[in-house]
Amino acid sequence: MKLKYVFVITAAMFFAALAFGLYCKASYLDYNEEEEPLNEFQVGLFPDALLEMQLERMNEILPSSNYILAVRCEGKTFFRYYCTSQSVVVEHVFAGEGLEQGDKIDIGKASSDIFDGDEKSINMGYVNAMIPGNTYLVFLDRKLDTVDEDDAIYITTRELLIAPVFCYQKIESKPCSTIDDFFDSNYYSNVRTNEFFLMSEEGIEKMTAYKEGLLEKYVY
Repeated sequence: MKLKYVFVITAAMFFAALAFGLYCKASYLDYNEEEEPLNEFQVGLFPDALLEMQLERMNEILPSSNYILAVRCEGKTFFRYYCTSQSVVVEHVFAGEGLEQGDKIDIGKASSDIFDGDEKSINMGYVNAMIPGNTYLVFLDRKLDTVDEDDAIYITTRELLIAPVFCYQKIESKPCSTIDDFFDSNYYSNVRTNEFFLMSEEGIEKMTAYKEGLLEKYVY
């Protein structure tokens, strides 16, 4: 008799789990199938009050990065569960062992967390996605350990708030205003043409000058 109850309870749990799994699958949205998936998210805007401190921190950390590369972007943002990456081809290695010109790797921002609530948001490290065909100076921390040994995903350091990704081509940035009373943020669709998500002309000038200094140093 007891065995019968165990069987009934087990069967009920199985079908409940099956129904829940089918419901989740039906409601799951694969952003990689969307034409412009980033437009569905809000992104953070970097406040002026912290910019000078962040640039000083970059000066301390970036020169000793484990990998300093010039890369050509090959693909748009790829969504990997709750983070993102982009595929690139290595154009030049300024620092780092195990990589050489022509290698194909994926780059992820250490801060590329996705928050899927009532208001979807994504942490892009206050720097726009790389544009396919453009070349970027990137400072990377390490290669991720992955189940598939063929995956070559490298990420930026978590010690910086602003992702150290700088385009060799000139991309105009305009001051971004916040739409939130508590968090400095805006819809990606409103700031999508910017290279950096900054809130004032003065902040953009400081970041642009810093970027130009780096590109003058890392010439290939």
